[in-house]
Amino acid sequence: MRITCVRGIAATTARDGVRQPIFLILVGLSVVLIWLSLDFTLFGLGEVELNMMRETGLSTMRLLGLVLAIFLGLGGFCEEIERRRLFTVLSKPVRRADVIIGRYLGVLAVVGAALVIDLIVLLGCLWWKEGSLDPLILVGTLYALVEGAVLLAVAHFLAVFAPFLPGAVACLGVFSVGHLSNWLVGVTQHEDTPILAYALARTVMAVFPNLQHFDVLPAVSQGHGVSGTYVFLTLLYAVGYIAVTLGLAIVLFERREVA
Repeated sequence: MRITCVRGIAATTARDGVRQPIFLILVGLSVVLIWLSLDFTLFGLGEVELNMMRETGLSTMRLLGLVLAIFLGLGGFCEEIERRRLFTVLSKPVRRADVIIGRYLGVLAVVGAALVIDLIVLLGCLWWKEGSLDPLILVGTLYALVEGAVLLAVAHFLAVFAPFLPGAVACLGVFSVGHLSNWLVGVTQHEDTPILAYALARTVMAVFPNLQHFDVLPAVSQGHGVSGTYVFLTLLYAVGYIAVTLGLAIVLFERREVA
């Protein structure tokens, strides 16, 4: 992997990403939804109202990260492969690993920019309501970005061998299972549960990303803090999962014929 090539591909991908109509549409919708939470929360009172605003804003950010990962990560890569645009890039002295990592970092920068925009709007709404800034919102935004980074790695892995529509469905499946993995293990821990069912649940938890690690919404919305140890361990888990997923994507991409 060469840093110069990765940086160039990442910059090009990020520049193209923010110019995509889908990016502008999704960010615009998310901003409107967060802003409208000012009206939605009129049904609440006091702290309940503020909690509803925090939950609405952070949930919107998480969904935005998922949808951008699907359309810009999975969709963009699939389009380049199907239209043979990668042939032009790979005809130059560029390694396929550079393409995977460069595109990943470029789209991740776009996702980060989108979440920063939503963060500014959410902080503005909270300031309007209570006249102060909530630093815990920064923690929630960080975890929305981390979850988006994990899903983006999965999207690039799927894009190597799957067309857009099946890949998008699979990505949504990963998102759903990732938020249910702890529950699956919990319901199979009873004494009367077959060993095969328990083993299957543990396998699913090991293979699929456990996205519940990044769900700090209850703690943030209630104003509770998140320990430094928890942040360190969950970030370490995310980095490890992303590294393994992108590594597998590179291996498969090396074996795929795109010319």
